[in-house]
Amino acid sequence: MVDRTYPELTPATDVQDTDLVASYRAPGPLKKITALNFFGAPLRSFQALTPAANKLAYFTSASAMALTDITAFARTLLDDADATAARTTLAAVGTAALALPASGASLVGFEAGVTGDVDRTAQSKMRDIISVKDFGAVGDGSTDDTAAFNLAIAYANAKGGTDRTNVIGTTILIPQGRYPVGQLTAIAVSGVQITGLGQMGGTVLLHSYNGATFRWLGPVGDTIVMGGLTNVRHEYLGTPGASACIVEVARANALDFSNWHVFNIACALRLGTASNATAAGIIANNWSGGCRNMDAPLIDLRYGAGFEAVGHYVFVSGVLAPPIQNATFTNASAVVTMTSTTGFFVGQDIIGTARVPAATTVLSVDSATQITMSANATSSGTAYLSGDMSTVAGRVYVRGTAGFWDTCQLTNCLVERFDIGLSLGAGSGQVYQHFCLSNVTIDYARRFCIYAENTAGGVINSVSSDSVCWFVSWENAAIQLINTSGTMDDWSIQGKVTIAGLEALSYNNTNAKRCVFSVDVGGVNRLQNASGALNFVTGSKGFSVIGCVGNDDLTSLGLPFQADWGVQVNADCDEYVVTGNRMNGGTPGTPSTNRFFNTNITNSAGSTLRQVSANGRPNYAVQLSSAPYVLPASTVAFTNTNGWAVEVIISGGTVTQIAKNGVNTGLTSGTFIVGPGETLTPTYSVAPTALFFGLN
Repeated sequence: MVDRTYPELTPATDVQDTDLVASYRAPGPLKKITALNFFGAPLRSFQALTPAANKLAYFTSASAMALTDITAFARTLLDDADATAARTTLAAVGTAALALPASGASLVGFEAGVTGDVDRTAQSKMRDIISVKDFGAVGDGSTDDTAAFNLAIAYANAKGGTDRTNVIGTTILIPQGRYPVGQLTAIAVSGVQITGLGQMGGTVLLHSYNGATFRWLGPVGDTIVMGGLTNVRHEYLGTPGASACIVEVARANALDFSNWHVFNIACALRLGTASNATAAGIIANNWSGGCRNMDAPLIDLRYGAGFEAVGHYVFVSGVLAPPIQNATFTNASAVVTMTSTTGFFVGQDIIGTARVPAATTVLSVDSATQITMSANATSSGTAYLSGDMSTVAGRVYVRGTAGFWDTCQLTNCLVERFDIGLSLGAGSGQVYQHFCLSNVTIDYARRFCIYAENTAGGVINSVSSDSVCWFVSWENAAIQLINTSGTMDDWSIQGKVTIAGLEALSYNNTNAKRCVFSVDVGGVNRLQNASGALNFVTGSKGFSVIGCVGNDDLTSLGLPFQADWGVQVNADCDEYVVTGNRMNGGTPGTPSTNRFFNTNITNSAGSTLRQVSANGRPNYAVQLSSAPYVLPASTVAFTNTNGWAVEVIISGGTVTQIAKNGVNTGLTSGTFIVGPGETLTPTYSVAPTALFFGLN
């Protein structure tokens, strides 16, 4: 460094380190230095600050500084050497000290990050959807969360909106967990959607109230719309009472109760509570699980219109489908030796080869093959055992019996082991109409798959099932219709009746129009107390049996039972059509003696046979009993003057020959098809029996 003389300095002149060093080495006296700003503009800003306790200086720009507060807590973090030490410090403080004030979320911004978005606070964003946990719900399976749910519903109700033009709406989330709840505050505004997180299994509501837990209840004189309860599992704590119900709806429309899993429940939905408190436009899709075995409907349609269920698989818990197995008994004593009895249980009935109602009931099983019976049904031979179902009477899948309901659509549903699948009943002033089943399987109904009864002038109209429906009933008819006082019109039933305790169809309808049946009949008449697979009771009217098939002997398939007649039309029936059917039937007392393609329609005395087909011919294999369809005198020809064939069955008597069209057939008995214009001439000394059947 070169020594030099330091010049005289003036205020506000910058002094550099080299200048100061030089001044000490300069010859002559050092001049007085006053009011100087050292190190430039940044520290001149610092020089202007006023020191104070718990203050920290910081730069606000490249050349300016300011003071800010620094708390004792902040100083404990500043002296930490690394993040681990800082976390230790934070943990020592405790969560209570770190709790944000209630208004904290209102101080944090939120930006969606999309074109046209509007900046909001985090608080505003989080309030778009609320959770029951925001109101204190725990969801641990033991803490009663009723109060928290009520607070959430009260929040939604307070927002208002009860009509279609004033819907505000609230979504209430139920996070995964198990929530015990009792009776909840009624939802009284539109647009309240309660939904679980976890798609039917993660969110579980544990019900304990023996009334309706959830209620959508519009104010008197008004109707609330939209909303529902979705994505949850429902269970009951203990045994639900007869009035227990998950959801009740009154003065409310357009609600969604989909994606449910159920266990141990009584009634799931009770729709409409009075004629002025109706429900409408209700959707309940994708249900699964088991309900309790008790006298209650799963879905109770009381007052309203418009219900849709798609994709249900529900059953009655604790009820097993009884076995049907062949066995052999080898004596006729009270203790019967059987074979193949493994799996049979006390209370089963035994039916023998004579196909008569069993007088025998199993009292006890003494060993693998020894069974003590209450009486003897038949002699030794082949038999089958079949037990009763334990479903409680009145356990119904869908019931409409209290008031009125218009339009119910069931699609792609499988329901098992209910007492009744669909039960409809209408008294005076009550109407149930437009019920449609599409691809619905009602499997092992204890009594009826479909049951409808009108009393005192009710109306049950327009009920249908399509060709892919499947029905199994165990102790009664698969489908039973009773209408002695009222209206039961426009029924259209198709599908497969695989098993029926009695008839596939029992029709007792004295005031009907346009009721059409076209079913495929499997093993019916399991209890051996029905004579017709399709039975039309005395005085019935307004029915058509078109294109039915079946009632075959299915013993080889494990269904050793069959109705004696395919279609049975009893006395005083009128205004009916029976045509195009291909059904078999066994003559009474013999299980498998079937006439060739014999529909075996019985027409008791007094019936008016009105059978119409496209060409005016009678139904296939309809028995013809009036002239000229009677046995002619010996050597006298029967001539078929019709445009369709006639089947003639000749048996018994003393017959020497039977000629067809003048040519000896070489037979003295048998079945003969006599075409239009053809003749059949029997020669006999003792008249045989002749049966005539029209072949359509």
